[in-house]
Amino acid sequence: MLIKKRDSGSQVNSNGLALFVIGLAFAGFIGGAMRLLLNSERAQTRIISEVQKKFPEWEVKADRVQLHLASGIWPGVTVELGRFQGSRKVKCGEPELHIDVDSLKIPVSLWSLLVQNSKTGLISMDRVDIEVAEKNCDREAVVESGQSLAGPSKSSKVPSTKSSSQLVPDSTALPEQLGLRSIYNEIRQRVSGLKIEEVSIFLSKDHNWSLKISQLHLNVEDPITLGGDLSIWSRWERGELRQDFSFALSLMGPLLEWNLETGVKEGKVSWTGQMDEEAKTFLQQLKVHQGPMSDLLSVLYRVGLLDVLPEMKRVWLNCELTQGGGFKRQLDFRTLPVRIDKCRIDGEVGNISVEPQLVYFNEPHLKSGPIAVKFKNLSLDLLFENFALPKMDVIFARLGNWSGQVQVTSLKEVSFSGILNGMKVNVSHQSLQGIETIEQIEARGSWRDPQLKVNLSHFSLTGGEADGEAQLSYDKQKNEGDFLVDFKRLSFSAPIQRLLFQKGAKPLQIHLEAGLKDGKVDHLKGKFGSEEIYGQGWSVKNIESKISQKKQEEFQFDLKASAFEWGEGFRYQDLIANQRKQLELKDEVQSLKDLSARVVLDTEGGRIERFRGKWLKVPLQFEGGWVRGEHLEGQFRRTKPSKTSELILQ
Repeated sequence: MLIKKRDSGSQVNSNGLALFVIGLAFAGFIGGAMRLLLNSERAQTRIISEVQKKFPEWEVKADRVQLHLASGIWPGVTVELGRFQGSRKVKCGEPELHIDVDSLKIPVSLWSLLVQNSKTGLISMDRVDIEVAEKNCDREAVVESGQSLAGPSKSSKVPSTKSSSQLVPDSTALPEQLGLRSIYNEIRQRVSGLKIEEVSIFLSKDHNWSLKISQLHLNVEDPITLGGDLSIWSRWERGELRQDFSFALSLMGPLLEWNLETGVKEGKVSWTGQMDEEAKTFLQQLKVHQGPMSDLLSVLYRVGLLDVLPEMKRVWLNCELTQGGGFKRQLDFRTLPVRIDKCRIDGEVGNISVEPQLVYFNEPHLKSGPIAVKFKNLSLDLLFENFALPKMDVIFARLGNWSGQVQVTSLKEVSFSGILNGMKVNVSHQSLQGIETIEQIEARGSWRDPQLKVNLSHFSLTGGEADGEAQLSYDKQKNEGDFLVDFKRLSFSAPIQRLLFQKGAKPLQIHLEAGLKDGKVDHLKGKFGSEEIYGQGWSVKNIESKISQKKQEEFQFDLKASAFEWGEGFRYQDLIANQRKQLELKDEVQSLKDLSARVVLDTEGGRIERFRGKWLKVPLQFEGGWVRGEHLEGQFRRTKPSKTSELILQ
């Protein structure tokens, strides 16, 4: 009995195995037959037709169509289109879109097929190229004109009397609303999601820029979210620009929210916002956190907005720009003001901050008042160096630091006030050089196009004294202006006094008025004076001089002095003694009284005219001149009795 029982069990197992093998073979045959049937040319044509029906606004084609009957280990239907191409149907004046996809997979659930639901599963694409082209309007016009030759059909309408320019839609016009709720509902009805490995967008006629999106994911839940990485590349005459971003969009009914971020070295730039189309509210914000100014200025240079590339490596920008409010249509966004807040520049050049203010896109741009920009210890030397501005090193050893405020009412109206600290001015006399330090200058001015006005006052000199002011007015349109310098008392520091006068001078009085034209001094007049100027063994008492300009580069000084005195240590005592003998001046004195002379200076040298003076009571005259870099030559003359002497002063 046991043997028979084993034989019976073996027979049962053999029958089960046979049935399993037969079933597997039959399933494979049926599956293979269905796969062969569904992937036939006729089936592929039908699939393309169904895809066309789902997207009627597109013309589609594919080099290869495959139908998969499984999604992993689960049953399912997935349409795979190889080398898929699509072209969006547009009207004249609208941009054409051409899409080229390496592999497009569109899954359709079996349940959706049973209930006749057109919703697809997670659509995935490998590589997508999108080309944007202009619609060829000429071709449409030819077709329409050809149709008109055959005469109007029964369904033809009466032609419009509008001009052709009116018939072309305005591509720049914005609709009254985007229809966010409709977009939201349509996406949820059509697809379950979208995944694209890489998308490239470029213009057919412009190869100087491209846009690439990678790891694009569309999740159709509540809310609908779209995110990925974005890279923008552009070519300019001065170089290429490339920037990488991450972005995220969220749509829930009529509410759209977005976030765009990019890293800039140690900083970050972000753009966030939201728009509720039904509530008619809008809010967006642009934030720059520790943005390197060198990167920003590099962009401005490469796109041609700056002539030189500044090297501001240790300067950072922080700023927030916010725009929000209610609207009726999209164009109303332009009427909403932008609030400038927390904007400042910090670094080695100093500190610049902008007071909170509202700016409007429509004129007047500053309805709420001027923009106030504050400066603290702004290094003019670094600023001039970084922007390759002419620093005038011959005049200035150091430009100093600026602290103050600028009020911007408009691009044509700006005013400023502040204090300049630590300016150093180069002073030279013959082969000697020195530096005068101006500790502080108070400056104020305004720009009202085309007029510029600047006032400098409250000068403070290290070891010196300055009581006066300087004024400049300039007309940019006429390229001319006026310059005024007026000091009631001016004393330089002791080293500069010795450099200029060998020893020093009592406070100077200076008044100069100059006219500027085409960047040059057009006319000059003024005067200066001092109670005494003294040097090594000599002094001039009560000197006065009138200054005038007779020609473009010729200046005239009419000098007067009560006395010129000399004594021990004066280097020209032997020369004076020799002149006294030639002029037969019997009395030996150490001064000339009641002096007057005219000195004329030009680019070639100078001359002394109408020199008058008294040796005690004896009148003396002198005429002479010099060529630049050479000695003074002239002639002294005594009238009673008539005597002359030649003078050569090395």
